[in-house]
Amino acid sequence: MGIDVSKDDFKAAVKDSRNKTLMPRNTYKKDKTGMDTFMNDVDKLKEEHGDHVIYRMESTGIYHLPLYQYILDAGEDVKVFNGLELEGFKQSQIRKTETDEIAAERIAEALILERMPSRDPTEEPSLIRIRELER
Repeated sequence: MGIDVSKDDFKAAVKDSRNKTLMPRNTYKKDKTGMDTFMNDVDKLKEEHGDHVIYRMESTGIYHLPLYQYILDAGEDVKVFNGLELEGFKQSQIRKTETDEIAAERIAEALILERMPSRDPTEEPSLIRIRELER
């Protein structure tokens, strides 16, 4: 699952290992209700296609942190891509322009190609707390 997070909402898209869309891009509010709706949709997806979902999102300053923590607290496999890692992937694509509408799908496609994030913020919980306090 590729997730693109902005200030007020996030977009999620799911593709399988063959790049087939399993869940078309959906937009959710970045509040408790929106995140709960998102997880309900994921549960339906798991019932239909299997139990394992891998979540990947792009680091967006502090905007991705609440959703990241929500998914992590649910016991799911979630990692964060650095924007520069995804920029290289975007440059390798035919479509050079990108909107927020396509970003979630691009992140899902990067995951299919096994482009793993270079760092895992879960290894640095104190750093995340310091950043939140500072901001």
